[in-house]
Amino acid sequence: MIVKILSSARNFAGVQYNERKNDAGNSELLVAANFGALGNNPEVNRMDYIRYMQAVSALNPRVSNRQFHAVISVKGTDYPLDKLKEIGVSFLDKMGYGKNPYLIYHHGDTGNTHIHLVSTRVNKQGQKVDDAFEKIRSQKVMQELLSLDPAYEAKTKIEKALGYSFSTEAQFRLLLEQTGYILREKNEEIEVVRYGCVQGSVERAVVQARIGEYSIDENRREQLKAWLLKYAVGKNMDEGIEVMRKKFGVELVYHQAQGQDKPYGYTLIDHTKKAVYKGSQVLSMHELLRQEKRNIDTMLREVKLNNLSLTEFEKVLKDAGWRMGRNGELRSTSERRQLQPEVVRELYYQERRQLADSFIINDPSCKAVLADWLQVRKDDINPRDINQKELEAHKAVLTYLEQTGKWKEGLKHFHYTLLRHNGQSYLVSATEPALLNAETLMGRALSAPEAHWQKVQHNPELNPEQYTTPTHGHQTIQYFLQILADSQRNTANDQHKRKSLKR
Repeated sequence: MIVKILSSARNFAGVQYNERKNDAGNSELLVAANFGALGNNPEVNRMDYIRYMQAVSALNPRVSNRQFHAVISVKGTDYPLDKLKEIGVSFLDKMGYGKNPYLIYHHGDTGNTHIHLVSTRVNKQGQKVDDAFEKIRSQKVMQELLSLDPAYEAKTKIEKALGYSFSTEAQFRLLLEQTGYILREKNEEIEVVRYGCVQGSVERAVVQARIGEYSIDENRREQLKAWLLKYAVGKNMDEGIEVMRKKFGVELVYHQAQGQDKPYGYTLIDHTKKAVYKGSQVLSMHELLRQEKRNIDTMLREVKLNNLSLTEFEKVLKDAGWRMGRNGELRSTSERRQLQPEVVRELYYQERRQLADSFIINDPSCKAVLADWLQVRKDDINPRDINQKELEAHKAVLTYLEQTGKWKEGLKHFHYTLLRHNGQSYLVSATEPALLNAETLMGRALSAPEAHWQKVQHNPELNPEQYTTPTHGHQTIQYFLQILADSQRNTANDQHKRKSLKR
């Protein structure tokens, strides 16, 4: 189900459009609310509705574009019309139009059922309805409303699970169980249960057909193995789960028998590549859960061996009862050691490199920007490629900023930074984090005022020693961490602003 806010208008052409559809037998008026005595009277002329809306709008002559017009559509034609009407009414209420005069029309002349919603942007007290970032808010409101329709939500979750690559029915079940559903078999179907009721089902034959298409991605399997060895082995299970989820978008699910302390197996759900792996395909359980006793010399060897960053090394030290000063001095309760300068440089360098790896990008040129910005070698970094939904979300925000011209407040609101590097334009999002070639994203140059751009200088003469200067690296890291910290101080809803923009 999707919602689209149509362009504002000075008059109420949306009413004329829908009424013409009514005359042709291609739509019907479902709701006429807050029109006083006019109500849902079938004898009311379309101009009566328009005149009523014009009268309300006239209470605030400063509002020139008076019409609010939106469309809510659902795939196919089998969605219950009464539920769609309820969603339309709730949507208008949550968007601030619930007490304004509004009309809801149902259209059945396409392959997808949809409704049109028309209202006035001025309420009966003469106040303009807040329309700040309205298109973006509409996506969030729609997500909230969909959660009120458990049957439709279950259907969506089943379709999403079928989009993954899996090798067993148990893995398909796990995808749905991880989202809070209880599954049970009935005849040749798998029923999906929530709130004590069956909310949907899928034929087992459909699941088996997806299993038949399974093929393992050997390169990805090796990458997952490397990540587990580096970030999960030697740590407790909760730490491994957290780092794999946050850093790589991989869900590490342990399987334990009731009453047992240790798991008997595990599964990896790779949400980035939409694939499920049996744990033993990637790394044995014995190897994953092994623990090592580390002395200080072992930990120092691991800096180079495992490319540990400063943050990772400090955590290893803390677990072993050590701490590190800014000058590279290591202290425990009974011993002191001094790190060699090249070790300190390596720790800072890996900190910057890992920070670069945490970014998502949409163009190969972004690696050069990260390399110059974070003072790392371009060949050493491996940021993740952005997916289509993420691209669409960022593009929707930029399109909105260009249409409204609200660059200053919009960039601040969405925690964006605009950069120029080697004559190209880039967008930095602190909340993912992401660095995107803006021209590739939009297919053209951005129209943002020059004052909003920052420059990243490219220095082709930078030598390896300069790449690993601790002082400059530390300042760069602090700058980036400040950007990320600023984003974390915002409300919990901030992290959903762009993710909710599906289209």
